[in-house]
Amino acid sequence: MSRKLLLVVFLLGACAYNEPRVPTDALRPVPEVKGKQVAEATGALEAEGFAVIMESSLSGRRLDAQTAKAECPSATVTEQNPAGGENVPKAMTITLTISGCP
Repeated sequence: MSRKLLLVVFLLGACAYNEPRVPTDALRPVPEVKGKQVAEATGALEAEGFAVIMESSLSGRRLDAQTAKAECPSATVTEQNPAGGENVPKAMTITLTISGCP
């Protein structure tokens, strides 16, 4: 084979290789929960199959959803990661930053 043909075959092979992808039917859009209180935000995310972890904007303390609902029911979500509307695997853990919780 000629060098040009080998180069083309190599480049096509390199372009065809991609890292394994999550099937699109396994992806879900993340609900937008910024501005919502802990119970409402957690409920919306868990209803879509996501796990939730909270982080206090005051202390940086990490809380599971149950603890956050019990200790800080009026806390409000100020940030979320991944952002609302992003398509992610349905079992992904969503991290919420909340205010009003020590």
